[in-house]
Amino acid sequence: MRQNLVHRPSAERAPGLHRPIGFVMVRAAIAMLASGWLFWAVSGCGDAPATASAAPQPPSRAGLDPDRVSAIAMASYATSPPSHPKLSWPDLAPLIDAAHQELSELEPMATPAGPPDPLAERIGSERVQAIAEARRRATVLRAEAARLLARGQPDEAAREFAHMLEVARVVSTWGSPSTAEASADVIESVIEALGQPDGAPLSRALTSIGSAEIRSGFARLDANDPAGRMRAVVETIATRESALRSLMDERNGEALVLGVATRYSPAAELGSNEDIDRFAREAVAFSRALADGWDRSSRSAITTRLRQRQAEDPTGVLIILLGEAPDACDADADLRTRIAEVVEQLP
Repeated sequence: MRQNLVHRPSAERAPGLHRPIGFVMVRAAIAMLASGWLFWAVSGCGDAPATASAAPQPPSRAGLDPDRVSAIAMASYATSPPSHPKLSWPDLAPLIDAAHQELSELEPMATPAGPPDPLAERIGSERVQAIAEARRRATVLRAEAARLLARGQPDEAAREFAHMLEVARVVSTWGSPSTAEASADVIESVIEALGQPDGAPLSRALTSIGSAEIRSGFARLDANDPAGRMRAVVETIATRESALRSLMDERNGEALVLGVATRYSPAAELGSNEDIDRFAREAVAFSRALADGWDRSSRSAITTRLRQRQAEDPTGVLIILLGEAPDACDADADLRTRIAEVVEQLP
């Protein structure tokens, strides 16, 4: 069976895994300044009848069966086997197995394009669809891990969690706040899963083999930016600032900027060209400070000051360019702590 769950690596790496983006490279980029739906292929929808001589078409591999995944997502993993509000375990287990087989035959996830206008919308339809697909893959992998644990195969279950962390790693490279938060959600779900089922958590059942699988999965994440939140700050501020300055080149640039700002800060006021430029340069300075202090003791002071300046900015420019950054920075510090704690507790 092919295990092509995310991206495929070079031959010497474990299936579907890549090395993480280096923290130094992300800081260099700063210095240079620089669940949703899937598409499903449908066959046989034309008006013309099929002929007997027509060659059979291969099944679509565009996405997971949404009804099957929705049913699986209703499972609770507080017990082993998992419980379900509508299905008995003998009915749920084959459903999980079929979804996992379907997942193994999918193409790797592709990096989605951002919105055509980064100031008009934060995420864009392609990213919405890609996030939905990533969440569905993670849902199936989580369920398969529970199925394997119920069969008394904890180390094989650990391998599925390593695949979940690879899904998170791939999504972390997509460079937007929304995809970074989706990556963080998958990582958090793995951390939570290691403490389930209640009273007999998986982490206690692992041998050294299963423990190594989990450690390897976490190690492939960027140690300083596991969900890609800092990368999102780097890439989105560069894109948004460029788009903002393009608006300023228009004859009524100040009014256009106000139109954007009121989408995110309804109380924003019309600013002069000089005011907008000053706050844009301040946003760039804050992005550099965030990158430098991301994993340092200065982080809290930087995020506190940024929130204060966002509240003081009447033009809304700091919200446009760095709206999510302070919360993301603080949340990532908590996530890194949780990862370190769970890895330390592994046998």
